[in-house]
Amino acid sequence: MSHSIAVSAFGLLIVLLFAAPLASATVAESDYSALSQAAQQMVDEAFDGIAPGSNIDHHVHVVGIGGRVNFFQQRFAQMGLSAESQGCLSTDFEAAPIYVNPKRFSFFSGPLLYVKTKGLMKAAGVTDSLFASHDELVANDKAIAKLYHYVKGYRPGSSKPGQFVLLAMDGYYDENGVIDWEQTDLLVPNGYVVRLAACMNRLFKAESGEQYAPFMPAISIHPAREDAIAELERYAGRAAFLKWLPNTMNINPASPEVDLFLQVMKRNKITLLTHTGHEEATEAQPEHQRYGNPTLHQQALEAEVKVIMAHAGYRGHNLHHEHGTEAHNTELFNDMLLRYPDDLKGGLSATVFVESPYCMLGADNGCLAEKGPLVKQLERILSNQETLYGCNLVNGSDFPLPAVDMLNPVDDLVGWQLLEEDDADALKEVWHYNPMLFDFVLKRRLQLPGEGRQKLADNMFLSGGC
Repeated sequence: MSHSIAVSAFGLLIVLLFAAPLASATVAESDYSALSQAAQQMVDEAFDGIAPGSNIDHHVHVVGIGGRVNFFQQRFAQMGLSAESQGCLSTDFEAAPIYVNPKRFSFFSGPLLYVKTKGLMKAAGVTDSLFASHDELVANDKAIAKLYHYVKGYRPGSSKPGQFVLLAMDGYYDENGVIDWEQTDLLVPNGYVVRLAACMNRLFKAESGEQYAPFMPAISIHPAREDAIAELERYAGRAAFLKWLPNTMNINPASPEVDLFLQVMKRNKITLLTHTGHEEATEAQPEHQRYGNPTLHQQALEAEVKVIMAHAGYRGHNLHHEHGTEAHNTELFNDMLLRYPDDLKGGLSATVFVESPYCMLGADNGCLAEKGPLVKQLERILSNQETLYGCNLVNGSDFPLPAVDMLNPVDDLVGWQLLEEDDADALKEVWHYNPMLFDFVLKRRLQLPGEGRQKLADNMFLSGGC
């Protein structure tokens, strides 16, 4: 382990330890009425121009461990309904359990990974405190309950909170199409996520009395899998999105081997939702960080597959796939957007996680005294909506990351004058109430400094877009 990694792990541990007590310091997350009038008004204003149910979050990670799920049996039983009749028994999930690499729970396997895992597990609701041990018998139930609670409370006063895309995550496959469990950091099976979305929708309809389905599944398939095409066609009618995290899954999006897979995606009108930029939340081999290069997806775009590049480039530098010029990933994304405006969109997920935590930990090469690359990208997005970004960006929260206290970007954004200082306290209240809602409200409050105070367009948050 290098000295820099050790320092980063220690720094992250200190930040998380100081941040942990904040979660219990203010409004209980279930009590919207306890929010101040300013915070409630801010939430109301965030939904101006957004019809009930029309907003969408394209980027919600499913977190858990194993395949045990009793949540639906308990909730349906409270209403006198049978979970079996809904296809939501625990045994229905056990056939496709969530896999988390055991090394994530060993401090000695990697202190930084261990601390990140603990932070994410708490943010997702799997554990109640930062360094509590998870209980695999209830881990999925707690994560599902937290996510369901956040969605139900996403739009106070409305029974139509919007749509939320739940992400599956395939594993790490070698060049022969064989899964490598040692290198697989996380595997959230398609069967688990498709069933989870269906059961959450059935429960939502039963509890709300509305024929409204807020949860949408996104499948994840490594194109090198021997059964990749069969798996894709199996779920094609049940999922409109397919998730790749190339850095972690060992996918070269520019490989000729993905051609047939892309053709089947195009035929079935499945949108590729792919990570772009440096990957930090999950484990990626250093040599695979280049797979976060936005320009590597030219092959998919030439095949007329609809692509959403999560994070709109995000952190790190890469070489342009065509001419080899090195540039920041945000700039490479911008170049692709200019070339493929009809089939490419960028995701707003994590674009608000600006510089300071990474500067503090020495984890990013873009941390400068002047404005860093992510701040500059936010300013470009705000100021070029009519010419470049307006119809080509879509919202995503990257949950559970908004619930990680040390990633709360409010003070950073105030410092860069992208948020009004008077908004800070109310936004922090909303964070304590519901971090998913906070992410939405925060983005709705972003504005350029100076006259005009340009904000993000309504259509970036709508399921239909422009």
